[in-house]
Amino acid sequence: MKFTAAVVGAGRQGLCAAYDLARLDSVGRVRVLDRDGACLEQAASVLEGLGVVDRCEFRIADAAQPASLPDALRGAQGVFSSVPFRYGFDVCKAAVEVGAHAVDLGGNLDQSARIHGLAAEAKARNLSVAPDCGLMPGLGNVLGAWAIAELERQGGREIEVELRCGGLPQTPRNALGYELVFSFDGLINEYDGQSMVVRDGGVAVEPALEDIVEFTHPRLGELECATTSGGTSTAPETFARRVKTYRYKTVRYRGHFTFFRTLKRLGGFAPERRAALRGLLEPALAVDEPRDLVLLRVDAAARGGARVSRELFDLRDAQTGFTAMERTTAFPAAAVLELAMEGALPSGGIRLERDLPVDEYLSRVARRGIVFSH
Repeated sequence: MKFTAAVVGAGRQGLCAAYDLARLDSVGRVRVLDRDGACLEQAASVLEGLGVVDRCEFRIADAAQPASLPDALRGAQGVFSSVPFRYGFDVCKAAVEVGAHAVDLGGNLDQSARIHGLAAEAKARNLSVAPDCGLMPGLGNVLGAWAIAELERQGGREIEVELRCGGLPQTPRNALGYELVFSFDGLINEYDGQSMVVRDGGVAVEPALEDIVEFTHPRLGELECATTSGGTSTAPETFARRVKTYRYKTVRYRGHFTFFRTLKRLGGFAPERRAALRGLLEPALAVDEPRDLVLLRVDAAARGGARVSRELFDLRDAQTGFTAMERTTAFPAAAVLELAMEGALPSGGIRLERDLPVDEYLSRVARRGIVFSH
């Protein structure tokens, strides 16, 4: 039997996921859902140009109306949630209700905790439900798990792990050196709140944007990175007492974070000012065809000097038109859903850094053209 996969949300990452799932031999049908008919028409046009539209169907469904979701998802064996983070729980809940595995891109700690709250029901139905499955959180934390396992295999102790990741324009075209490659609300969600880390073997909290570090990359020149919210997902809880340090920082061109930190300190992120902030910044940061890149790097070291590193450097794909951010977010999450539908994951709530077969997962990510250097 071939699987039916449903993709909820036909925006940037959802469209890329629909394309990826439609290419799988194990998937016979991809159901693309969105509340916007024009968005679905655009998705159908893109997927037709990519040669996979015959394996897709398109339906109107609104994640903001959760009571309507079970009927829209019924008959699917796997559900890919690519909606704004505040709706992810409702999509995953509806998926479990109709007997489907679910993955969500995540990125918000509170919403991901709610999704993990579905674990008992999912386990009772022999289903896997996995939040935080994209790039960071997601792929990066699996790389962190890989690095820790490599050093432990060598007998390493007091392991320190640092993850850095950023989606950047290949050529900066504005004063902030940034272009939107996912939603504006998602960006501010990362810059607001707190970052969960491991410090001295215990879980700790660090405020977003307060620790800015400058560095130079051999291909990109002068960059900076800062702590941001949501990227570590459940990894600090998983690795506490197993490692000495586990931290994540987002990468931008220099000067970007200083601007946003000042804006935050002046109260610009307050809920009552978000609409004005979006009106000011979204037009300046949005572009029709982003030419972007993604940098993801893990560096880990153990007491005594043993070290491992792995780096991903991905560019917008001119052949398909998908951006580097779309590829490196949607493809890894689709690989998780593929494994879940095949029964290769445990039932219940999934922590990627703990529950994935790391080598098999990274192999499937590599088949999608997401390749790392050592």
